[in-house]
Amino acid sequence: MTERLVANYFGYACCTVRTVMIAAVSPCASSSDHTLNTLRYADRVKEKHVSADAFNEGNAESDAVDVDDVQFEEGKRSGDDIHENDYPEEARQGVVQTLYEEQETLLNTHMTAIQENAELLTEEGAMLADIQNDASGDAANTEQYISRLEEILAQKAQTISTLRRQLATFRQHLEGEDQAVQTPSRKVVRGGH
Repeated sequence: MTERLVANYFGYACCTVRTVMIAAVSPCASSSDHTLNTLRYADRVKEKHVSADAFNEGNAESDAVDVDDVQFEEGKRSGDDIHENDYPEEARQGVVQTLYEEQETLLNTHMTAIQENAELLTEEGAMLADIQNDASGDAANTEQYISRLEEILAQKAQTISTLRRQLATFRQHLEGEDQAVQTPSRKVVRGGH
């Protein structure tokens, strides 16, 4: 998206078209880097004042905008820098997106497990207080306590098992992504920055 915006703003694409940047800003922790990069880029573009003749077909290289000041995001490569052994940007973005989705799922599962555990803990405390305060020693109450405690422990074990499976899957994919990203990717920086 950044390359397309740069091309449109600075005259590499059709010079008679104006581009509007629409960004999805997410409060999610996993999207904070993308959100900040988008906002920084939008702010930089906003500060550039492109003269009206920059959109004329005859004058695509206006002095009002210095293309050398543009910094491309990490991983973006110019046409002559692309090598066959480089990890394709689209594939990398797909892996990163999958990791973000898995991370969100893991966090949601963890939060649900914490809430469920808190509810069960409250119930266990009430059950324990009831059985301790039962002066009659009724066998039916004791049997009910034992039965419900077994259900609670089984439910906790199932929740922990599910969370561990998701964590193991996420860790495996994260390690695989780290190995895939170790393939060199160039950062193209132009200008005097």
